[in-house]
Amino acid sequence: MVVAETLFGLQLVNQSCKAIKLALKSTEDISEIGGLVENLFRGQDQLKKKSHPIASRWGQFIKGSTSDKFLQMAITETIEEKEAQKNIDRISYLLNRKFGQDTWAEILLAHEEKKKRYEEALDRKKRISARRIKKAGEILGAIISIGAVVGALWVFIMYTRK
Repeated sequence: MVVAETLFGLQLVNQSCKAIKLALKSTEDISEIGGLVENLFRGQDQLKKKSHPIASRWGQFIKGSTSDKFLQMAITETIEEKEAQKNIDRISYLLNRKFGQDTWAEILLAHEEKKKRYEEALDRKKRISARRIKKAGEILGAIISIGAVVGALWVFIMYTRK
């Protein structure tokens, strides 16, 4: 499964590179290039996530993969990473040539900034959600406490009436 996901990442990078090259040659509408570059980053992220994670590799190694397969997977992933990076370098060259020398660097900065803002927004949502859960727990605890006190009073009143 990891190899299939890695191949998917490499295929996404390769297809995105081909589509960007075609779009740069054939279109003046640069809005479609943005989505293609995003796919390029998505494929690169998939390759980074799935390649060489020590824990999952050791987990696969322990589950019965032979050392030959382990070495073969590491070599394959390294070559795929290099191939993907070569394609990305070609795209950066083409974009810099068409739109100016610092275009790729600006794209990378914008991508990292948006990624950082997205992660910060996720963290904010998690904190808000945690606060809401904590508040709901406090309210539920107060309701249960009040219910227990009311129940105890009711039992006490019923017991003393007899």
